[in-house]
Amino acid sequence: MSRALSRLVAAALLALACGVPAYSQTAPSAEIKLTMEQSHVLKEFLLSDASIPKAAKADFAVGQKVPAEVTVRSFSEEVGNKVPAIKAHRFFIGGGKIFIVSKEDMIEAVIE
Repeated sequence: MSRALSRLVAAALLALACGVPAYSQTAPSAEIKLTMEQSHVLKEFLLSDASIPKAAKADFAVGQKVPAEVTVRSFSEEVGNKVPAIKAHRFFIGGGKIFIVSKEDMIEAVIE
């Protein structure tokens, strides 16, 4: 195990010396993580609400910037109280999926 650790440290030092960025510098922003129960609550509230527009297109992915033609909405206070992890986020719906969006308009989670 000591030999493996030595090799790992040597590889990391070599990468730094060659100008290869460290993983933490290139990693995308952290995605929001929801429990199955929280996802279920969001589906119940959002997918059944007829006042929320449902976009036809749904081929978006986590880490993708929200296209300009998609309207993003804020969560209601009631939903935010039930799922506190999403209070600072927004969302849109497409193809029966809920896309949770960061303040920077990046898709952080998809609930199917």
